[in-house]
Amino acid sequence: MISRDEFINKIEALPAFSQTSIKLSAILRKPDFSLSEFEETISFDPSLTANLLRLANSSYFGIPRKINTIKLAINLLGAKRVFEAAIANELGRILPDMLVGYGISSREFWKHCAAVAIISSNIARIHKITAGEMIFTAGLLHDLGKLVVSTYLEQNSTQFQDLLDEKMTEIQVEQKILGTDHQEIGYLISKKWKLPQDICEANRWHHNPSKTEDPGLKDFVGIIHVADSLAHTLGLGTDDAELMRSIDPVVTEWLGIKTPELEKIASESLDDILELTEIFEEIRR
Repeated sequence: MISRDEFINKIEALPAFSQTSIKLSAILRKPDFSLSEFEETISFDPSLTANLLRLANSSYFGIPRKINTIKLAINLLGAKRVFEAAIANELGRILPDMLVGYGISSREFWKHCAAVAIISSNIARIHKITAGEMIFTAGLLHDLGKLVVSTYLEQNSTQFQDLLDEKMTEIQVEQKILGTDHQEIGYLISKKWKLPQDICEANRWHHNPSKTEDPGLKDFVGIIHVADSLAHTLGLGTDDAELMRSIDPVVTEWLGIKTPELEKIASESLDDILELTEIFEEIRR
């Protein structure tokens, strides 16, 4: 078992989430935020500005004209989409090439996170569920804890795989080997980075949405749980042993959506998921 203090020390050693992204998150959550303040915050970060313009001109966003300023990007895409691109940039910056403990590449990890982000935002949009502005971002960041947990699983990789082969879930295996799991570690990371509470809760409970303590976040965390499960079913997970991960029926009852409808949304999201995966390659160059 690894002590909590050791995990906290490892979290402290992670690359910091940029102050620019934290400030953009705070601005976006204001009911009457200023687009000029949003633009100015980005403009003070030359590296982020360059990457955002590169992403804004990618095929994923489908803008037929050249975007050469952040102001134009905000006007054409909207502040929310620009913020999502900023978060994608952050994740691309901090990801290692391999998550050795899980036996997956950064591209595989990213593809799963992109799948959860897109499926969750599509569920909220199509079914008009008021889940908050951060649902896409929460999908991208829901597995943050794996960045730390992976380093401890490296020395237990054979045991990890053997337990998965015995049909234990990923969460159960992590808890058995380490005494904690990537949900709890992801929660601690997101708190350290001062991310919004809804993103923190999604990190903490996306495998156990019924444990969400804030009633106002049940739908939010529930959608991330559903999207995570659907991504695995589509083969866009981070573990082949969990291809048939089931959706908690309590959550579909909360949301008032039947599983076949959710599966249809997931399958129709595939093209966007693959395009967003290619954006990852742009960020990493």
